[in-house]
Amino acid sequence: MKWKMIGLWIVLTFFVASMALAGEWYEGGNLHQATVKEWLKADYSNRLATSADWFISITKSHNPSLQSKLKQIPTEKYLKTIKAFSEQLEKCVSETAVTGKINEKIVEYASICYTAMYLQKQ
Repeated sequence: MKWKMIGLWIVLTFFVASMALAGEWYEGGNLHQATVKEWLKADYSNRLATSADWFISITKSHNPSLQSKLKQIPTEKYLKTIKAFSEQLEKCVSETAVTGKINEKIVEYASICYTAMYLQKQ
């Protein structure tokens, strides 16, 4: 029985690991309506994917200048560029959240960071 449990554990470990590798860096973000406390407890990949969603959405709706520049990027460089912007946004949100109130919505921090980083430069 003990060997069956160990074998099952090994199979499950490889299954979970392969599932994690199958997803792209921008998939699986589910922190859009999270609190500061939930954001700070979440793993980096979830925060990054959520930041990518925010970055793309806010850029499309509120930053036509940057949206236009992004459309001109060659396809092979597009995801790398979006990832760099998303990493910057995630970093700002996480650094700002550390001093925030635990029950505040993290999306407010994302809006503040995006505005400070990408809209005020126009």
